[in-house]
Amino acid sequence: MKSKLPGRSPPSLGLIYIILTVSIISLIILPSLFFSAYLTLWVTILNTFMIIAAIRFYFLMALSLKKPEKVSVDESELPFVSIIVPAYNEAKVLPRNIESMIALDYPMDRIEFLYVYEAKSSDETEAIIKGYASKDPRVVPIRRDSLRGGKGAAANDGILLAKGDVIGSFDADHSLEPDAVKKAVRALKGENVVCVRGRCRTINKGEGLVSMVAGIERDIFDSIDIYSRQSLGGFTFFSGGHAFFNRRVFDTLGMFNEEILTEDIDYSLKIHDAGLKISVDPSIVSWEESPSTLGAWWSQRRRWTRGWMQCARLYLKRLVTNRAISLVKKLDIAFMLVMTILLILMILNYPLVVLSWVGLSMASLYPEPVLFFFGVLIALSPFVAVTIVLLKDSRKGEPFRWREVPLTLLMWPYQFLQMAVSWVAFEDEFILRRKNEYVKTNRSGATSKL
Repeated sequence: MKSKLPGRSPPSLGLIYIILTVSIISLIILPSLFFSAYLTLWVTILNTFMIIAAIRFYFLMALSLKKPEKVSVDESELPFVSIIVPAYNEAKVLPRNIESMIALDYPMDRIEFLYVYEAKSSDETEAIIKGYASKDPRVVPIRRDSLRGGKGAAANDGILLAKGDVIGSFDADHSLEPDAVKKAVRALKGENVVCVRGRCRTINKGEGLVSMVAGIERDIFDSIDIYSRQSLGGFTFFSGGHAFFNRRVFDTLGMFNEEILTEDIDYSLKIHDAGLKISVDPSIVSWEESPSTLGAWWSQRRRWTRGWMQCARLYLKRLVTNRAISLVKKLDIAFMLVMTILLILMILNYPLVVLSWVGLSMASLYPEPVLFFFGVLIALSPFVAVTIVLLKDSRKGEPFRWREVPLTLLMWPYQFLQMAVSWVAFEDEFILRRKNEYVKTNRSGATSKL
């Protein structure tokens, strides 16, 4: 897979996406002009998906209120840890990342930091890494001249050179809290636990509107969604920017898939397929930079969404038929993988509304009171979720971030943009069948918390 820096797509490509989208929506809706029952079926399918999603989300919000258990760490049994950081034109964020690494509360003789940087980096990435390496022997520069692109390939090169029994993998824009490694080592001692993830928080919420809303979404996901799935016994997964592994998992399951856009989700599914566990500990905290421009956000989410679709195609049937996986986990895996594709159908709500204006019946098989009740729940869900996140953070001694409450009003237009991303990713993967390219996310280096 080829890695490249972000750039503008030709206008003709945008026109192709618009034509494809209009054509697909027209083909789906066209029969409703002749068969009223067809439109009722589509409306009912969309209503069902929204009702299931609402019930699931409110259930996860309730589970997220459970306090995580506190477990002590035996200082005498701390293993050697290797933290791998792939880097390609990361000069704006590397100093913050490296400073957080060398400040970690972990024995100096039991940790190393492997910075796997691309030789084609055109900024000061190499100079910054080598500058820190000259002052601290734990910082190890690893130059990559390989044609194998993507974060997965860089991480694999680092794993092969790592000395540690525990492998950490972090993006270059992350900075870790001092106690992160000790807590991860503790969590890896759980039965069948081969991977641990914590909570990623946004360090640049105050940089602009895009980073604000993306940061709020990240808080909801990490503080509520992924943590609650562990309590439920559902599908836990790690993100490529933040994870710790027991080294033996790479001997058992092999290395990261270098040809898929989301090597993290791919490997998470492999772990569950093998009957192993990914533990979630929200007290393990790293601070990341969210995209600060709409273009950077679009490029990142397009890659993520298409990667999830690739994983759905590869793993959905295999995992839901795996008898070793619990029913709850199967249902959760199926929901997460199918949701990425079903999200494109949610945009059908808008042309359906237009059809209702011209007199076509929008009848659903659900009674009006049921639809009204769940409509209210769905409308309020961002506000409820953000309030829960803020209350949980304030319970830990943080000031209540009142400014984030009114920003919940932006979550619905934000979700509309995510639907648009899903359409483009779907067309890339299943219609145009475009080649995979790992497009790096631009960084600003900002650290303006909201």
